[in-house]
Amino acid sequence: MEQTQGSREWLKQAQDALRAGQFGEANEYLERATTRLLSRSTDPSRAGEPMQDNRLAHIVDARQALYRRDRREADRQIDMAIRAN
Repeated sequence: MEQTQGSREWLKQAQDALRAGQFGEANEYLERATTRLLSRSTDPSRAGEPMQDNRLAHIVDARQALYRRDRREADRQIDMAIRAN
């Protein structure tokens, strides 16, 4: 739960930066959200299994949209990541 809350805060900051036209800052916040999501506790027997989380896919898509300077798509993907459970 703490990871979800922390990542959502980074995502909201990314969205604010994006809406202000700060693409580099938005990307930094997306990287921080990704790190927060990937920093998880798990049973050692499952440590080698890839994490399955829709939020990660939306963050990847948002970052790709940022690289293309597609503000609308990046904003949409960040919003979907915020709402994903």
